[in-house]
Amino acid sequence: MTTLKASTFLVFSLLFVILSGLLSSCYKQKPTVLMAIVKDEMGAVVDGATVTVVAEPTVSGSFIAIDKEGETDRYGVVNFSFDDVYKPGQTGVVVVKLKAKQFGKSGEQSVVVEQETTTSVTITIH
Repeated sequence: MTTLKASTFLVFSLLFVILSGLLSSCYKQKPTVLMAIVKDEMGAVVDGATVTVVAEPTVSGSFIAIDKEGETDRYGVVNFSFDDVYKPGQTGVVVVKLKAKQFGKSGEQSVVVEQETTTSVTITIH
């Protein structure tokens, strides 16, 4: 009888491990994206503005090296992927500062990039 209980326990344990592995391997990470929208002081979108993204130091003193740059499209939008920074199970991703500039005008904005979402921020250049 003890052998039967041990065998049953072993079978269920093995089944649990296999199912756990299958379920966890089915998880598909969603993209972590920062969408920057650049506008001028009149509220018009700015095509061709250069946007740089750098990490802000946190209260805990930890620092992630982030240095990204992109150019806005005709809708004043540039997207930055943070899939290389975010790891599944992590809470929050990073606090960044965005700087936008074009033809001597500039503006900046800080934002918290959230995991597995598209975080949107508008930067006004003056």
